[in-house]
Amino acid sequence: MSCPPTRRREEDRYECTICCESIEVSRIIWLDCGHGHCDECLREYVRFSVRQLFFRPAQCCRKDIRPGLLRHVLLNSSDEMIAYRKLLDEFQAPDRVYCANAKCGAFIPRALWHGKKASCRVCRVNTCINCNGRFHFTACKEPVYRNIYADKAFQKLRKMMGWQRCPRCRRVIEKNQGCNHMSCVCGCEFCYLCGRDYFSDHDCRSV
Repeated sequence: MSCPPTRRREEDRYECTICCESIEVSRIIWLDCGHGHCDECLREYVRFSVRQLFFRPAQCCRKDIRPGLLRHVLLNSSDEMIAYRKLLDEFQAPDRVYCANAKCGAFIPRALWHGKKASCRVCRVNTCINCNGRFHFTACKEPVYRNIYADKAFQKLRKMMGWQRCPRCRRVIEKNQGCNHMSCVCGCEFCYLCGRDYFSDHDCRSV
């Protein structure tokens, strides 16, 4: 006479932070912040972040999810994992350089910088990291891309229209609806009225 199978104990299951379903612990991926996502939710979350028009990494508690934590849900050789690694490297780079070849424009990681020369691994064109033009041995003349943010007329228009700058990447952002809690494409969240980081030094009563 065989005994009926025993039910799994409650402690062998965990509530996924995303779908809130009770999932077997063996399917839970534990993140750096201590929360756990089930493998299916985490896989779809990463795929969604890669497909966005403006990439933002998969996060939990405002911490980027490292590729190393995804090895159980995505193969290292998969297109999604390769794309996620590349986009995450670009997103986290403090100083970004893009290929001077107008037909390419690929992001050039710091590992491919040599002095003031950045070598594109896509089209093999060398870019000057100082002026963003094609690499040259002589002194830089003028930036290839005119810095509109430094233009006095633009600054006057920005102040007149009430546009705000992102405190991290300095992009100019216009709010056309919603609350004053802004989320920039660089990942920074700030207050539209005072222009400060929303979670660290935001102290105005604008919300």
